Amino acid sequence: QLVNATVSLLDPKGDPKKSDAMDAVEVQQKFGVPPNLIVDLLALQGDKVDNIPGIPGVGPKTALALLQNIGGLEAIYGDLEAIANIKGLRGAKTLGAKLAEQEDVARLSHKLATIRCDVDL
Repeated sequence: QLVNATVSLLDPKGDPKKSDAMDAVEVQQKFGVPPNLIVDLLALQGDKVDNIPGIPGVGPKTALALLQNIGGLEAIYGDLEAIANIKGLRGAKTLGAKLAEQEDVARLSHKLATIRCDVDL
C-alpha cells in the first residue's frame, strides 16, 4: 500500500544477497492488484499472520476476482449486485449476500490492514 513512483518494496522472502526491490508494476504482478488495492485485498481475504480476519469463505482467488472485476472495497459495497455477474467466480450468486452480512468485518479488516501515515512523530 505504500509502493508508488518513489517508494519500492523490499521482498523479505527474496535472496538477501541481491536487491529484490519491487515497484508498483512488480507488486501488481506478484499480488494481482496494484499497491493501492493491497489493503482491500487483505480486508477481503484476511491475513492470519497480522490477525486480520477478512470475510469468512473469501480466499485469495475470490478476493482477486472481486477487486479485478469491480474495484476496491467501496466499489464492491457500492454495487453488491454486480458480483453475481462475475464469470468463473465460484458462489457468485450468493456472495453478494455474504459480503453484505459481513460488511462490519470487512470494514474492520480494512482498518486493521491500513498503515497509518498521519501520526505525529
